[in-house]
Amino acid sequence: MQLSSYIAKKIKSWALCIKARHEFRTLHFLWTTFSAMLIASRCAPPLLLALKTIIVTYAMTLSVYIFNDAMDFEMDKTTNPDRPIVQGKALREDAVSVALILSFVGLALSLSINPETFLLCLSFLALGFSYSAPTIYLKKRHYMVKSLIPAIGGGISGLIGGTSMGVISPRTMFVGFMFFMIIFGGTPLMDLKDIESDKMKKLKTIPIIYGPSFAIKMIVVTMLSLAAITIMGYSWLGFNYLAPTLMGVACLAIVFVLRPLFGKWQDSKYMSGTLRRISMISPLLYVSLILGSL
Repeated sequence: MQLSSYIAKKIKSWALCIKARHEFRTLHFLWTTFSAMLIASRCAPPLLLALKTIIVTYAMTLSVYIFNDAMDFEMDKTTNPDRPIVQGKALREDAVSVALILSFVGLALSLSINPETFLLCLSFLALGFSYSAPTIYLKKRHYMVKSLIPAIGGGISGLIGGTSMGVISPRTMFVGFMFFMIIFGGTPLMDLKDIESDKMKKLKTIPIIYGPSFAIKMIVVTMLSLAAITIMGYSWLGFNYLAPTLMGVACLAIVFVLRPLFGKWQDSKYMSGTLRRISMISPLLYVSLILGSL
C-alpha cells in the first residue's frame, strides 16, 4: 500500500511538472520539427516515423524546460510563482528525475531513427542542460547567451525534422534558421516582464542593458529581416511564390501587433494580450513555408 501510494505521488508530481511546461514555447519547437518534416517528405511522412520524431522533440524540449525549473527554483519564487515546484506541489528532485527520464526517451527514440537525429538530439540536450546547470550555468556567462543558446536549440529542432526523413536541404534548414531568428530576436521581449526582478538580482539582460525599446526593436527588426530574406531568397531556397507572400503578410502582421508595445510594455495585461495575439499569427510563418514547398 505504501509503495503504491509513493508511486502515485511521484507520478502526480511528474505530471504537474510536465503540465506546467506544456505551453506555447514548447509547442513552437514541435511546429518547427513538424514543418521541416513535412517539407522534407513533401507532406507525406511515414506515420510511425513522424510520430517518433514528434515525441523526440517534445520529450527533449520538456526535459530542458523542466530541468531549468528545478535549477531556477529560487528565482521563480518571484518571477514565476505559479510553477508547481514553487507552490510545493512538486519536489525539485522529482523535476530533475522526470527531466532525465524524458531525456532518455528522446535519446532512445532518436537513436532508433538514425545516427544524425541522435547526434542532434544529444547536442540539443547538452546545450539545454548546460544552460541552467549550476556548475556551468551558461545563461549567466554573458547576456547574449540567454538568447543564443535557446535559439541554437530552436535551429536544431528544425534540423531534426529534416534528418529524421533523411533529407537535409536548403528548405528544411531554412525552417530551423527561421526559428533561430525568432527565438534570438524574441527572447529580450519575453525578458521585459522580468525586468524589475532581474534588476534586483543584478542580472544582465538586453532590456536592462539597452532598454525596453531596444528589446522591442530587436523583434521588429527580426520579423522584417525574416520577411526580406524570404522574399529575396525564396527561389534559390526552392520555395514557390506562396512562401514570400504569406511570410511577408505574417511578419508584417506581427510587427503591426508589436508597435503599440513601445508605450505599453509596462502594462502586464497588454503584454500578455500582445503575446497571445502573436501566438495566433505565428503558425502562418510555418504554413507559408509548407505551402511554399509544394
